[in-house]
Amino acid sequence: MANIFTRETKSRILETIRENEGISRLEVAAVTGFSTATVTRIVESLMNDDDLVEERGNQSLPKGRPRKLLYFKGHNKYIIGIDLGTTYIRGVLSDFNTESIKEIDIITEAHKGHRHVLSRVVEVVENLQNTSIIDPTKIYGVGLAVAGLINTSTDTVEYSPAFDWHDVKLNEIKNKIKLPLFYDNVSRVMALGELQFGEGRKY
Repeated sequence: MANIFTRETKSRILETIRENEGISRLEVAAVTGFSTATVTRIVESLMNDDDLVEERGNQSLPKGRPRKLLYFKGHNKYIIGIDLGTTYIRGVLSDFNTESIKEIDIITEAHKGHRHVLSRVVEVVENLQNTSIIDPTKIYGVGLAVAGLINTSTDTVEYSPAFDWHDVKLNEIKNKIKLPLFYDNVSRVMALGELQFGEGRKY
């Protein structure tokens, strides 16, 4: 069922539920502008296929049947974030509600070359994976922020003045961590974070 919906539509509905916990399907339709039928189908997919939404409680109405209320299921699902800096590599393990579970900083050692730096990134990821605090099989991916010009279609840092890198492939990380890897320019990642969780949410 999940494949018949556009990624953008599904993301919009999920984000609406995440930002408005305890919202009904009819209210989601009003906020997003999608039809009630479309919202209902996608919510069912988010509940049954993705396990990202759950129903809890009812909304009482003067007339008609009570409406089921929808909540985002961000607990017990985790992601690793990596900030690749020239001095330190900072990693954080958090749940989908942005609750920090574990953090680690290690020295980048950029002077030893890009292969060594990428191996240090893998080291941070493995450290965050190897924890008894959570079930590591519930870690769904790794997000990596890198300073420079990133070509996501070729998995390449085409140019990074901070590291003096040219055409550095990120496949070494992808092949070793055994988790989905998402990456982008650090400025873009910071802007997205601000938009989703900071002052940018006002606009």
